[in-house]
Amino acid sequence: MRLTDEQRIIVTENHKLIYWMINRKHLEMAEYYDLLALELCYAVAKHDPSRGSLANYYKLRCEGVLYKEYRKSQAQKRLHTNVTLIDNVHTINNNDLQRMAELSEWMNGDDGIILQMKSEGYSQTEIGNHLGVSQSYVSKILKRLKKEFYEEVDY
Repeated sequence: MRLTDEQRIIVTENHKLIYWMINRKHLEMAEYYDLLALELCYAVAKHDPSRGSLANYYKLRCEGVLYKEYRKSQAQKRLHTNVTLIDNVHTINNNDLQRMAELSEWMNGDDGIILQMKSEGYSQTEIGNHLGVSQSYVSKILKRLKKEFYEEVDY
């Protein structure tokens, strides 16, 4: 993204917004500074003064970006716990899920994508939204894949 000279001046004048957001959300400076600085540049480039102040616009954009970062971190945490795909059938531990995901590169269509995204910690709803299909479709595919996997592997 390229900023005009005028936009660069605005970014410089509003640099304190980065520190304000870090303090407001109790974030680690080293971890979030670059992300919030980049978001300030985007906010300045896209801000329409007739729709409100830059500070409010920046705050809203940061809320969205920080929420996405939070969701990513939660997905990573879910990788370190057991994942239940379908209630009362099997609990798939991370080793099995990882082995299933390794097989996903040979799968056609949505099956491989669904399995890969599930192994990365995404929920069925998130996977469905990404693929433009319903959560129940994702659940059905996962149930079938799980059944096939456990029929292949002796437990």
